[in-house]
Amino acid sequence: MESGTILNIIVACLMALITLYLIILYLKSESFKTYSCYNIIIMSIVILCDCLLQFIPKSFGTDGEYEFWEYLKDLITIFFDKLILLISTMQIIVIYIGMIHSEYYTSHEKKVFIGGIIVCIIISGVLAGIYSSIRWVTLPNGTTIYDEDEENDRFEESKKRNLARRILEGIFCIVLFIANVFCLGVVLGHISKKRKEAKEGINDNSLDYEKQLTRFLVILFINVIAILVSGIIMNFKLVKEYDEIIYLVVCFAIDLCYSINKTLYKETLKLFKIHKYDKDGEKGMYRLTTFGEAIYENDDDED
Repeated sequence: MESGTILNIIVACLMALITLYLIILYLKSESFKTYSCYNIIIMSIVILCDCLLQFIPKSFGTDGEYEFWEYLKDLITIFFDKLILLISTMQIIVIYIGMIHSEYYTSHEKKVFIGGIIVCIIISGVLAGIYSSIRWVTLPNGTTIYDEDEENDRFEESKKRNLARRILEGIFCIVLFIANVFCLGVVLGHISKKRKEAKEGINDNSLDYEKQLTRFLVILFINVIAILVSGIIMNFKLVKEYDEIIYLVVCFAIDLCYSINKTLYKETLKLFKIHKYDKDGEKGMYRLTTFGEAIYENDDDED
């Protein structure tokens, strides 16, 4: 078995576990029934589906057989690829609206979420339709075939269409890049201001602004990397033999970055009946047994 295939299986299994766990938390926890968490769960499901598509053969035949299946797989794959980038960007826009225009977001939260998802689906569908449809080529003898070998570009018509696709993909990625940098730049500036005011005692200093800054910086980094991979590495086929591996790693990083958060941490503690305590000035955690007995982390040290 090739190393790339092994990596596919490992990443797919990890993504499946993350997605399943998020769904379990959603079913068991009221805290997960928020639009922000819905967005994270949708993101995880889309990434998992996109990853699983890598296991499906692109072609089942030769010499023009099953061309429609090749087209359909390309269509679905591109749709999920663009949807991942768009949903991750939408999450950034939602964070921006929620923090900078909090009153508007509070009164229009449902509309922002549903409208954002619809826009992401429409744009992904349009781009997928354009990118995959341009591979249909009419030969001099009048026969229409699906030119799935994009790297080869056997026909002059394919070369022109592929150039147009690369330009369109470049524009798409530049727009996403600007949206991410602008929104998160404003958010980071806002948090930095709040942190400074907290230190001066002007506002509530109970919020952990340091953690917020770190988390949003990580999100910005992951999103920019994903956009660069799509807009440069994948778009121009710079490392053909490693495209799939790089793509899988980036998808997994996005999944982890958006899935692991404070809400997930708190609900995981509740799920496993783990509670925080402050005992004689010593802070820690304990869990409850089936019979309600508290077992502290440092029980052995106290005996």
